[in-house]
Amino acid sequence: MSSAWETVMNALGTPTLPILKDGVNQLAAALSAAVSNGTVGKFGDALAAAFKAAIEWGTRFVGAVDFEAVSVQLQTFATNLSVTLDDLGAKAKNAGNVVQTAYGVMSAGGNTVLAGVYVLVRGSPAWFSRRRPGTRCTWT
Repeated sequence: MSSAWETVMNALGTPTLPILKDGVNQLAAALSAAVSNGTVGKFGDALAAAFKAAIEWGTRFVGAVDFEAVSVQLQTFATNLSVTLDDLGAKAKNAGNVVQTAYGVMSAGGNTVLAGVYVLVRGSPAWFSRRRPGTRCTWT
C-alpha cells in the first residue's frame, strides 16, 4: 500500500511542484519589491494612523460620557420598571380573582341545577305511579 501511495504522490507532485515553486517565488519577489519600494512601510504607517485615530476617538468618547447621569437614569428606569411590573402583577392577580369568582358562581349554579334534577329524579317514581295506576315503578 505504501508503494502505491508513493506512486500516486509522485504522479501528483511531479506536474504541480514546479508550478507551486514558481508561485511561491513570485510571491516572495513581490513582497520583497513592496518592502524595498516603500509600499509595505506606507501600509504600516496607514495602519498605525488608523489605530491612533481609533484610540483617540475612544478616549474622547469615554471622556464625553457622564457615567453619573447614566447611572441615575438606569436607576430611575429600574425603579419605574419595578413599579410597572408590580402594577401588572396586581392587575393579573385581580383578573385571576375575578375568573375564580365567576367559576365559583357558575359551579354553584351548576350544582343547584344538578341538585334540582336529582330531586326530580328521586321524586319521579311516586309521580309516575300516581300518573299510571296499576304500574309498578322499580326505582327506589
